[in-house]
Amino acid sequence: MIRSILLSLSVTAVVSTVCSTLTYYIFGVEFIRSFVVAFLLQLVVFYLWNSLMQVIMTSRVEIERTKQAELLSQQGVDASCAYCGSMNFIPMRMDETNDFKCQSCEKMNSVYVDVTIAQQTEILNKKTLSISAYNKGEDDAKSRIQQEK
Repeated sequence: MIRSILLSLSVTAVVSTVCSTLTYYIFGVEFIRSFVVAFLLQLVVFYLWNSLMQVIMTSRVEIERTKQAELLSQQGVDASCAYCGSMNFIPMRMDETNDFKCQSCEKMNSVYVDVTIAQQTEILNKKTLSISAYNKGEDDAKSRIQQEK
């Protein structure tokens, strides 16, 4: 790590020297002053550049992780081991066998997919549900009162 830092500072010093030499011969600016300005300018510019690149790369990595998590959640299932009962996340594929090794007991398991077909139902709105639950509670109370008599 120290070697890479020294190499970077050396390259910065060489570039500053070239820039200072050019500004001395072309514009007549003092060599040391232009060297310090060029050196500091490079440090500031590359610090800003590296900070910007780090932010961009971090956001891209987060986007990729989110996409991978979404794909895994769509194509996997939590299943218990047939031997020890511990939960394992298994990526599911329809074009190959879904065998997995348990993370706890390390025994091989197989997953068999069963397709079930059901009728679709319509969900009642919340207001209707709460009214029917309230009415059911009243009916239960009335029946309990009648049983006590």
